[in-house]
Amino acid sequence: MIVDADGKQLVTSDGPEGNIGCPVSAAERGHFIDMVKRTRTRITDEELATLEKELAAFGEEIESARR
Repeated sequence: MIVDADGKQLVTSDGPEGNIGCPVSAAERGHFIDMVKRTRTRITDEELATLEKELAAFGEEIESARR
């Protein structure tokens, strides 16, 4: 969940397939990035792209370990 400065809920981690937990799969990462996009106030497009890239690399690492 992402909240504002007053603690008001802005968005939850409940995606189309349920709670995303740690965003590893492509769908989970997509929901998480959407959460950040919808609530960001200071993060730049460049920083968001870096976050997306790093999450994708992490997801690949986790998925590889599962195989």
